[in-house]
Amino acid sequence: REPIMLGPLNGRATIYRNFIADTTPRAIGVGFPNGVNLAYSADNLATELIWTGNFMDASRHWADRGQGGQDPAGENVVELSGSPALPKDSRFRGYKLDPAGNPTFSVQIGKQFLLDAWKPGSLEGRPVLVRDLSLGKGGTPVEILISDEHAAKPVKDQDFELGSAMGLRVEHAELQPRDGKTYLKLSPGQSATLTYHWK
Repeated sequence: REPIMLGPLNGRATIYRNFIADTTPRAIGVGFPNGVNLAYSADNLATELIWTGNFMDASRHWADRGQGGQDPAGENVVELSGSPALPKDSRFRGYKLDPAGNPTFSVQIGKQFLLDAWKPGSLEGRPVLVRDLSLGKGGTPVEILISDEHAAKPVKDQDFELGSAMGLRVEHAELQPRDGKTYLKLSPGQSATLTYHWK
């Protein structure tokens, strides 16, 4: 089939709602204008894949309605997680886009809401993904699974390694590596910023 390459248009992020390989059926792909991309699972309430370069080839599902998941079209694919990231009573409540098309995913945990916002950025001249997590007031602390594939290793100050290919800078919170996984705990009313970059 002829490729149908999707990507950001006129400086605005692009959304792809379809089956993406190595994540769950309710996947939401986002391609950002700085050449970084992600796939968020509305089933596991987590960003499970991030990669660089091209976003998605939509021809499998748009041209002939082919079955199966479509692989990311770029390179440097990092699998962050494949497990539920939040407590069992958590519910996906959709997402909103800012004027540049950047998504904020909303999850309800009891009476609280967790907002998970993503946008492109730059760190020392390299393209990065910036993630802002914020937990609403009026509840209890929440532990968030950041990765079930990699236990974060400290490098210096707020910088960590997630496996051999990924670096992570954490502000306003502390990572908790445990049993080969990485968690982050937020208290009610607390926010944290995570910056993902490739080595």
